[in-house]
Amino acid sequence: MSNDRMQRQRFELKYMLDEDQAIASREFLAAHLELDENGVGKPNFSYPVHSLYLDSGTLDTFWATINGDKNRYKLRLRFYNDQPGSPVFFEIKRRVNNCILKQRGGIRKDAVPWLLAGYLPAPEQVVRTDPKSLSVIQNFLKLAERLHARLLAHVAYLREAYVDPVSDNVRVTLDRAVRTEARTEPIFTTTMQNSSLPFGDRVILELKFTDRFPGWCRQLVQRFGLMQCGAAKYCEGLAGLPEFGVSHAGDLRETPQSQHSASLKLVFAQDAHVGLEGDHTVAREKILAELLQEMVGGLGLDDDFDLDVGELRDVRRALAARAVAFDGEKRVAVRADFVEQFDHRVLRVGFANDRNELHGVEVHGFKSRGGGRSPGRSECPG
Repeated sequence: MSNDRMQRQRFELKYMLDEDQAIASREFLAAHLELDENGVGKPNFSYPVHSLYLDSGTLDTFWATINGDKNRYKLRLRFYNDQPGSPVFFEIKRRVNNCILKQRGGIRKDAVPWLLAGYLPAPEQVVRTDPKSLSVIQNFLKLAERLHARLLAHVAYLREAYVDPVSDNVRVTLDRAVRTEARTEPIFTTTMQNSSLPFGDRVILELKFTDRFPGWCRQLVQRFGLMQCGAAKYCEGLAGLPEFGVSHAGDLRETPQSQHSASLKLVFAQDAHVGLEGDHTVAREKILAELLQEMVGGLGLDDDFDLDVGELRDVRRALAARAVAFDGEKRVAVRADFVEQFDHRVLRVGFANDRNELHGVEVHGFKSRGGGRSPGRSECPG
């Protein structure tokens, strides 16, 4: 990459487009921004982006995103081609409330195994030896050690990017052909095998700005009738790979509906079976019923009540953190997952079996009411 235009502190809004909308948006974007130099002369004005993501054995960073934790981070190794002499960037992407903070330091590809083994880099192994770059690499290694993180997945896509010609205040990207594969070794080839396509042929539009939401960005959203959504490539990609057993994970990322209230009704599903033999089914359904009654009673609520989305997240976290004793020895995970169903969401509550599949499902739905809040100036650490 010839010029690093990375915004180190910003806000991000994401939208899903079809290809016709993506192509139509180019003319609009060209009136306000310039095409990123890395896409000039390339098909679809796009350049490839590859990232190897690290996570703990219990997928801590994955679940932090799914649970909607306000303060979280991801660790990834970003590269752009197969060339042995090109660098790999050790990146820390943090979310602090609504603000995105990105830091990265470049490393020679042949030095990556040495660093992932826990060693600090030698001067000749880093792209830049300034204190800020070295500090990022050291912080990356500290976070990886704290998590006992290891390489898990390779995420790749084609990025069409537009930048502010004067400053780095605004950046807009269109990401296509997002693919994910399992990769547990520091191999920096762009070839992928057995990859999933978590977003299909949809295009992810990201509006990235460092201060106020630009007025012309609002016009763009309105002109094409776009709806803000979550689109975490690592999480969606992992959910599409069967070897990780997280296909049931719901989408709890931030949306404009975060200020909405919701109607929540507890209704037992008619087919609430946990797929176990003997008396296990009845016993676990009884435990589930007791847990839900305890939850409702602890909140001082009836079977019908209103919660905002933040409170629903708290309910999910509380259930997901619970484990109940069964047969006096085995402990059983209790899970709760969000899924989308047309104009509303459904929260499914039940027990996870050994394959991390959700059974004994309790289903209740809610529809959002009220209006979202337009993004403006917000708290962002200096």
